[in-house]
Amino acid sequence: MSRLIFFVESYTAGGSDQVARVLLENLACEKIYLIVNSSIDKRIILAPGLPDHVSVYTYHLVTPMDIGLFANRFRHNKLIFLTLKAFDYIVRYPLLLFSFFYFLVFMMRFRAHTFIAHNGGYPGGLFCGTAAMASYFLPSVKKRFYAFHSMPRPVAKNQYWFDRFWDHTLDKLVTFIAVSKKSAEQMNAVRMVKQKPICIYNGLKPSPRKEYAHTPVLKILHVGYFDYNKNQMLLVKCIAGLVQSGIMNIAVTFVGDIDEPAARKEIDEYVAATGISNYLTFTGFQKNVTPFYLSHDILVSTSKIESFPIVILEAMRVGMPVVATKAGGVAEQVNDGITGYLVNSDDIAAMMLCLQSFIDNRHLIQTMGSAAHHLFESQFTVNHMISEYDHYLGLKN
Repeated sequence: MSRLIFFVESYTAGGSDQVARVLLENLACEKIYLIVNSSIDKRIILAPGLPDHVSVYTYHLVTPMDIGLFANRFRHNKLIFLTLKAFDYIVRYPLLLFSFFYFLVFMMRFRAHTFIAHNGGYPGGLFCGTAAMASYFLPSVKKRFYAFHSMPRPVAKNQYWFDRFWDHTLDKLVTFIAVSKKSAEQMNAVRMVKQKPICIYNGLKPSPRKEYAHTPVLKILHVGYFDYNKNQMLLVKCIAGLVQSGIMNIAVTFVGDIDEPAARKEIDEYVAATGISNYLTFTGFQKNVTPFYLSHDILVSTSKIESFPIVILEAMRVGMPVVATKAGGVAEQVNDGITGYLVNSDDIAAMMLCLQSFIDNRHLIQTMGSAAHHLFESQFTVNHMISEYDHYLGLKN
């Protein structure tokens, strides 16, 4: 059994937080030192019920992301916004340097054997990087990993030399873990990383199977916080198009917080202009989403950029078909025409046809849903994921 430092920099309770929580509950460790930022969204990772062998430690440092998010509050005031963004760039590099020494001292007390940074993206939360670098100088730590959950951001022209240093340093010090083959490939394609990241698919615990009730109304579910990347507007426009064509036996439930108010505002204005509010329900954040999967017919995922969405796995495990955009590693989850359908992220007409196919052929809900559940059981269970992490992290002999 091993002692593990599990480092997190997170701001929105989403899919990567769900995976982190599953790992914390199931990794074969004698002791886990969970280190989190003070501004973390606590609703998933720090929800009650963490195992006794997990000890939580909070680092009280202002992160570059904290500064950036604060600046974004003033987008309506160009002068203040640009001033804060300039401040962000001025203090970012000294702050990162300071954080390296801060985490080096912070982590010396733990006597851990393994370090893993668990990040929503790459480079994402930059303190994941400085903490990983600091862990190299901890005598007890023999293995270092950096898991990322989104598609890596391409190298930025205006910070080429920083990205070059960042990638080359981490490439030498850590083993990267991607959650899809596509995101692993993109790490090599758009970043200056030479190693081939390990791919470990996300996994979930079992859930009750849904019962297939062929009601007259097609019940559509969308799960995800509101922002421009999640692209809920695509589904809203599809519903408007279907209603305008005379198809009215549809209902959509949107589950998720508002991350970008402007994106939600545009949707509200479009809904009001098209008069389709009776077909849409907005629930906000829900801690337990399983009842929504069980009570709806299909899941729709509309993101422009994704790596391996947890919401698709949540649908598959209850036996629900998925209509999704061809983003990142989604094609590794959805078998087009077998467990659901894949469309381009801007193809409203194609998505409308997919939705109409479930309205016209209700038996597809059960046929594709059963196929989705079988695929989940064969590849994406929590046991598959934990076995892979335990193996690569060296937690089991």
